[in-house]
Amino acid sequence: MITQRFWPFKSAQNSIAAKIIRMTFSIYFVLAIILTTIHMVSEYYRVQDTIVDDMKIIQKTLGSGIAKIIWDIDLENLDTMLKGIYDSPVVVGVKLETDMLGEMVIGNVIGNDGKYLAYDRNGEPLEKSESMATLFNHTFPLVFTEGDDVEQVGSLSLYSSSDIVFQHVKLGFTFIVVNAFLKTLLLWVILYIIILHLLSRPLKILTEETSRIDLNTLDNASIDIQTCDEKTELKVLEKSFNAMLQKLKAAKEELVLKNRLIAKTSKAYSRFFPPNFLLHLNKDNITDLELGDSIQQDISILFSDIRSFTSISEKMTPDENFRFLNSYFGAVVPAISENHGFVDKYIGDGIMALFSGDKDHAVQAGIDIYKQLDEYNLKRIEAGDFPIHIGTAIHSGDVMLGTIGEKKYMETTAIGDTVNLASRLEGMTKMYGVKLIISEAVWRSLKNPDNFYIRLIDVVKAKGKNEPVSIYEVYNFDSPEIIKLKSSTKNVLEEGLALYQNKKFVDAKQRFEYCLTIFEDDSVAKVHLEHCISCLTTSPSSDWDGIKSFDTK
Repeated sequence: MITQRFWPFKSAQNSIAAKIIRMTFSIYFVLAIILTTIHMVSEYYRVQDTIVDDMKIIQKTLGSGIAKIIWDIDLENLDTMLKGIYDSPVVVGVKLETDMLGEMVIGNVIGNDGKYLAYDRNGEPLEKSESMATLFNHTFPLVFTEGDDVEQVGSLSLYSSSDIVFQHVKLGFTFIVVNAFLKTLLLWVILYIIILHLLSRPLKILTEETSRIDLNTLDNASIDIQTCDEKTELKVLEKSFNAMLQKLKAAKEELVLKNRLIAKTSKAYSRFFPPNFLLHLNKDNITDLELGDSIQQDISILFSDIRSFTSISEKMTPDENFRFLNSYFGAVVPAISENHGFVDKYIGDGIMALFSGDKDHAVQAGIDIYKQLDEYNLKRIEAGDFPIHIGTAIHSGDVMLGTIGEKKYMETTAIGDTVNLASRLEGMTKMYGVKLIISEAVWRSLKNPDNFYIRLIDVVKAKGKNEPVSIYEVYNFDSPEIIKLKSSTKNVLEEGLALYQNKKFVDAKQRFEYCLTIFEDDSVAKVHLEHCISCLTTSPSSDWDGIKSFDTK
């Protein structure tokens, strides 16, 4: 087992932030020391200049008086005058040099030989003090003026020491230090901001460049941070980021390939699985489907299949059968999707389609199927083939949409009584010789019934059903002549049907015969006429209700 030790403090010491803090604080303290020293030195010389100015004031106020005393050789007053100057807080020594009186020294002064001459107030020699600092002096001539006579009688030197200067400097030491540190702090803040700016600039560039990078610009994306040191953390960050970009480019290429494969797979799935089914089941993806997922909805079911397909297929090879069915479905199925429906499944030669929402869409799809079939048959006839005929029926109601099967294989479907009845109604198109039948549930739910040519053709009981259902023929796709004939006998046909159900077979027979005199090929009138003749020939039982029951699908 290999253990890696991680020292956060050592890592922090090598970070840019730590380096900046160490560098700026070092600069701060160095600047503080330098500025404090500069302040102290400047303050020292400022105080020294002030002391010299004070000596000059003494010169101006006492210089002429001392010169007169010397001229008068008044030693007692001279001694008093010199001692008074010596008592000044800024003076540590007085040296008087005259030709008339020689040299007089009070306090600590420097002689001509550069050595300290130390005397007390009485002029007695003193030993040199080791703590005595460097002296500095102000020397000025003593000039006696009387009338027009001007005579220099000597010179007077006033001495002060660095001790005096330091005593004054110490009084303002706190102010000096605080002032120096405040100025240093200001400089440090300015410097810190500059450093941060210099650091943030490449980081800002990095941020701006990264914000511009997306899948469209990834191929040509790279970061170049200009630094003076190739080993800085920013340069390391640049290299790491560019390495990451290379990996992202490779990942993008792989993702593009996978997306293409997914798109192809999804397209392939959509050919076998109705995408609209996902919407009805509130699923976003086919992978979200699970066995048993279901939902109850009001759906219109359309069934359609080819008449006599068994006899047609017997004349074809298996390959020809597949090509024939695919060409037929390719011709008529677009009419379903164009009217907001989708094919749930193909049952041999039959189609089961689902429509949600307006029932008008389902009926219009049934009409458009026959329009497409007419065009398809024209092409077949031109190719020397026989035309084909189909039957279509539509019923609506609550159905269960969901998945059935087992875990390894399942499919989507619609189940319920509505589906079964729609299938039964499609079979009745053969018996009545019509192309498109809709149930009463569809007819009553139409939003725009005036858009369709519809007539009642019977009330029936489908196989396995106890409740009768009224069925209607839709004939929009017939020729204008036939549409006119069917519409003109529509009411008479319905009257005949009502009379027939009330066992008034003679009157009903007359109505159906009238319909056939107007439109001799009316297959519905023919069916009802045959039933009337049968009932007149053989009287129906006492429980006869006039509703036809079908025992076949």
